[in-house]
Amino acid sequence: MKLILTVFFIVWASLSIAAEDPAKYENPADGRTYVAPDGWKTYGPNNSSLRPKKGKVQLLKVMILTPQETAAKYTTAQDISDIIANAEAILADTFKTVSKPISVLTQFECFPPPQNQKVRIASKGNPPAELLESLYNRLTSIASLKTTGPVTFNAEFQIEP
Repeated sequence: MKLILTVFFIVWASLSIAAEDPAKYENPADGRTYVAPDGWKTYGPNNSSLRPKKGKVQLLKVMILTPQETAAKYTTAQDISDIIANAEAILADTFKTVSKPISVLTQFECFPPPQNQKVRIASKGNPPAELLESLYNRLTSIASLKTTGPVTFNAEFQIEP
C-alpha cells in the first residue's frame, strides 16, 4: 500500500480518521485509505485566503493526499489555495438557496498539461441532486492547478442556510 502523508492547513478543523488506527484516513471522496506512518502534521494558515470567513460557506480543512515532499516539487501552496478559493466561490453560488446545513468534500486530482484535473465530490446533508450535478460541472470547468506532476488534495466545506 502506498503510504501517503496528509498535511493539514487548518488547525481548528477536525480530521476524520479511522478510530482503530489514528494514522489512517478513510477518504469518502475516492474510497481509498491514506496512511501517515509517522502521524499527521498540522499547520496553521499562512495565507489569509485559508482563514475562516464569515459567510454561508466555511472552509473546514484542506488535505494534501500526495506526499508533502512530492507535492512541494510539483506545485505551490498558493496555487492550491487559488483552486480552493475558486471552489469556495462556486459552492457559495451553487448552494445559495439551501435551507439546511450541508457538508461537501471536494477532491482534485491534478496533472500537468495537457491532462485535465479530475474532480470528485462527497456530501452530507442530502443536497439536491441537481445542485450536486451543477457543482460538479462548474468545478470541472475551473482552471487546472499549475503543476509539473500529479497532485491530489481534498477541501472540505460546510454550507449553512
